[in-house]
Amino acid sequence: MGVSVLISPSCPYPVTQIPMSSNYALAVKIGSLRIVCLYLLPTMSTHDALAVLSSIPLTNDTIICSNFNSCLGSLTEECALTVVNGQLSPCTSTFISFHQNVEISSIIDLLITNMSLTNATLNIHTNLSLNSDHQHPPPSRLPIDTLTDELNSLIYNYLTSSIGNRPPCPPHWKKFWNSVLQAAAGHRNFCYKKWHRVCGIDRIHWWDKHLKVQAEF
Repeated sequence: MGVSVLISPSCPYPVTQIPMSSNYALAVKIGSLRIVCLYLLPTMSTHDALAVLSSIPLTNDTIICSNFNSCLGSLTEECALTVVNGQLSPCTSTFISFHQNVEISSIIDLLITNMSLTNATLNIHTNLSLNSDHQHPPPSRLPIDTLTDELNSLIYNYLTSSIGNRPPCPPHWKKFWNSVLQAAAGHRNFCYKKWHRVCGIDRIHWWDKHLKVQAEF
């Protein structure tokens, strides 16, 4: 369901993925800790959200993190879980937005654990963006899209430099079909996929781009 874990190259601890039965959870073991990352859909009912949470196998070294959209009171009480935000950084917002020039803030990104906290600290970087992509689509291009394009470009360039670049020429090509048309078709498909994937005002840009390259093709 779109959950990703980014591991810093300087992380000094071994990292392994832990199999999970739920499609909404991604679990990894980092050193001696089990980190379970969740993505609970905004449209998910409280009952379904609690069912996902209840399905997580809890050991004595588990931290659950998510952008929660449901009431967790009964679950935290029944499973003896602690909401880390409440203990270590109470009343610190994890979501900030503006509507009609009025600031709207809330605490929806939570860390929950069954460990006893000793000399623990929680730093919430309020100087960074505290928006929520799935509740309010961003008006501009996401940085992760730029990183994806750059990564793909690097892969293609390294493959071309190492094994060469030979234009495809399948046997069923018509006589009029050539490498120029193939490139135009590929560019058209690329623009369509970008339009389908982005959100916010960028969808207008990529739809116009798609129509233009479709006409050129």
